[in-house]
Amino acid sequence: MVPGRGHLRRRADDGRRPGAARPLTGRDTGHRAHQTGAAGPRESTRPGGVPPRKAGLIRHLGLSNVRPDHLAEALAIAPVVCVQNPYGIGSPADDHAFLDACGRQGIAFVPFFAIAGAGKEAGVVAEEAGQVRAVGEAHGVSAAQVRLAWTLNRGPHVLAIPGTGNPDHLVENIAAGALRLTPEEVALLSALR
Repeated sequence: MVPGRGHLRRRADDGRRPGAARPLTGRDTGHRAHQTGAAGPRESTRPGGVPPRKAGLIRHLGLSNVRPDHLAEALAIAPVVCVQNPYGIGSPADDHAFLDACGRQGIAFVPFFAIAGAGKEAGVVAEEAGQVRAVGEAHGVSAAQVRLAWTLNRGPHVLAIPGTGNPDHLVENIAAGALRLTPEEVALLSALR
């Protein structure tokens, strides 16, 4: 079990999902660890002292809100298939490097806040908005579409989570996948911090 405020989406130590009425049966094909505290993933043990990976209960891990050291620790437990972290235009250089490292290891990177960028929950940061809007105007698309296109441009291992409850925004988000930015535009947007 992950210590701190983080938690495992499926608890391997007791075989039950949080709030589930009955235990899981068979083998878990994936196990997603969500970390919000400072500590990284830790392999729990089942009653009897057998770690879930060795017991055949976990085949792969998916991680959320982790740093490179957490990924390294998780890889010692089981293969990691994805990392879900905040990422977008304006992310720090360390985040770019982590995304690239995941790609080199064949790990899917699933960024959230791709539209909000560095603003995260607060939304778009004003100083980024002008350059992003200018690129959007050049293509006849919205700033949100530019942000998604830039994020998806970061590599074939990137699977963005734009999130929306608005059907019009959903159509725009899907269309962003076809937007091709020039190398100059990618460089301009990549330089925003």
